[in-house]
Amino acid sequence: MGTTQARPVRVALADLIVDRDINIRDRIDKKIVAEYVHIWANLPPILVFRGKPGLYVGDGFHRIEAAKAKHLTHVFAFIRPGGRAKALEASVTENRARGLRLTTEDLRRAVLRMRDLHRAWSMRRIGRACGVDESTSRQWLHGAHIVAKVPEAAQIPVMQRVQITTAPEQHWKALVTVTRQKGWTIEEVRAVTANLRDGRLPKQFKDALLRGEAEPITHKETRTGSEPAILRTTVLRKMAEARRTDNKLALWNMLEILGRLRLTWDPVTLLTDLTSDELDHVIGAVPDLVEYLQTTLTVARKGRELRVVGAKS
Repeated sequence: MGTTQARPVRVALADLIVDRDINIRDRIDKKIVAEYVHIWANLPPILVFRGKPGLYVGDGFHRIEAAKAKHLTHVFAFIRPGGRAKALEASVTENRARGLRLTTEDLRRAVLRMRDLHRAWSMRRIGRACGVDESTSRQWLHGAHIVAKVPEAAQIPVMQRVQITTAPEQHWKALVTVTRQKGWTIEEVRAVTANLRDGRLPKQFKDALLRGEAEPITHKETRTGSEPAILRTTVLRKMAEARRTDNKLALWNMLEILGRLRLTWDPVTLLTDLTSDELDHVIGAVPDLVEYLQTTLTVARKGRELRVVGAKS
């Protein structure tokens, strides 16, 4: 396994953080688990990384499932420092060299993950670490192949486009459509693709994600299990959407009130209907309001011109 630790140690399954998002494979293969149950005595120790709040599994997800099937409470493991980040990397490097063959989707996720973990690495080095050639790494990282399959993908940011390619290809079009409609951030798209791979989540929820009827969730791993949680970026996006909606409603209301006022109230009546203090307030407020309305009118006309040009092109 290439570990620097001389001897494995016996660790309790209950002390392990089995984060499914760390596993580079898109699923647990039940046939492999069943095979491991029968050859358990010949299997190597798993690989874990010490961090907060505990021991993160980097390699050995199928062996852990086999241990559970055998009703074991402990397994042998090599323990290294590094926490979750090193576990994420080990899931790529260890699985690339041996074990169940990685699918194309697995390899795409691997390339994207290694780029996130090692921003300074060249395309060639990322490809070498993941077991693919440099041109494939470059294509996947730039998301060029998804545009050929789903032309609408060119209208979303490159990072979101690339992340979508880590999902099964049959979901690409739906994910591109929903990402455009909802304005999902890269964090949200990353969570969506993880949710689609997560065997703990029901099919109804995954289908709702693909229809844009649900928001992605994340899981906080603890010693006692996994707790679902809404992404902070989703909350911030929803708040911004609410503010935009409130501002739009305020503008419509203001225009409607001014329209009614123009039809029903002659400004000459200001001389008799308002007190001196109220007249001072009007004198102070109206110029700013007129300036704001003029700016709004200018921006609206410019926006309309751009829409017309876009429609003709």
